Amino acid sequence: MKVNLISILIFMCLALNIFGQSSNNLEAATAAYIKGDYQTAITQYEEVLASGKHSEDLYYNLGNSYFKKGDLGKAILNFERVLLLDANDAEALNNLAVARLQLKDEISTIPPFFLKKWWKSLRNMASVNVWGVLGLFLFWGGIAGLAFWQLAKSRKKRKQGFLTGIILLLVSLLPISLALSSNAHAKNSNEGIILANEVTLRSGPDKLSNEIAVLHQGTKVELLDLIDSWYKVRLANGEKGWLLAGSFEEI
Repeated sequence: MKVNLISILIFMCLALNIFGQSSNNLEAATAAYIKGDYQTAITQYEEVLASGKHSEDLYYNLGNSYFKKGDLGKAILNFERVLLLDANDAEALNNLAVARLQLKDEISTIPPFFLKKWWKSLRNMASVNVWGVLGLFLFWGGIAGLAFWQLAKSRKKRKQGFLTGIILLLVSLLPISLALSSNAHAKNSNEGIILANEVTLRSGPDKLSNEIAVLHQGTKVELLDLIDSWYKVRLANGEKGWLLAGSFEEI
């Protein structure tokens, strides 16, 4: 028991120390940003991220700091990470649009399949927590309806309980699916932002393959496959090719 108690106390002290360091780094980063010392702000924000703390505000401030330094790739990457947590963040959407205006690559966007677009729009209407709570509320409402079906004395009330329970259970599948989809997308977006100043998109997973295009910092790609150290990617215009690992960072 003494060993366990000591271990718990050590863990609590370490946790408090890390929390204190994160708070200090955030304060230092904010102060540096206000003074226009963006490199110091970046260093402090990155240290907070390395400690395991993640938030919309943290990614947003880091994105702004990189943008002020002229690093479009890292700025766009962090604004995109804000949108993973909240797809409707107006400030992040605005800053992302401003950053994209400075990109060298002008890649036309193919409209997504309407069902995929509809699902994404529906998923982005609320956060994963909201969809999850709504789904569980409807699910347990359905369970309560079926319980009422079993316990009610009159035939009419049993019928009402059965229909209500079945309908609520079926309806609950939609918000639960949206919550799972949103959570999966936040953990693995399968999208990346090119951070290298210039990188060659090739027709195959090796340096001897034909050159398809030259891409620049800040361009967004969809990750499709991985062979050794080469990623198969798709551009917004639907064009596919291979990029060497390290030239981009996953959102």
